[in-house]
Amino acid sequence: GEAPKHLAVGDAAVAPKLSLSEGAGKMLNYMAVGLPTVAFDTPRCSGDSRR
Repeated sequence: GEAPKHLAVGDAAVAPKLSLSEGAGKMLNYMAVGLPTVAFDTPRCSGDSRR
């Protein structure tokens, strides 16, 4: 789709979700195109589902 092309022109991405239950799909898309990504330290964002 178009999203990777648009994301690739950015300098950085922000994933401002604080929810402990929401997925991190957008954050994974940001990282897939190589964007430095800033996110809160929640279990979903850090990849640690044990917290």
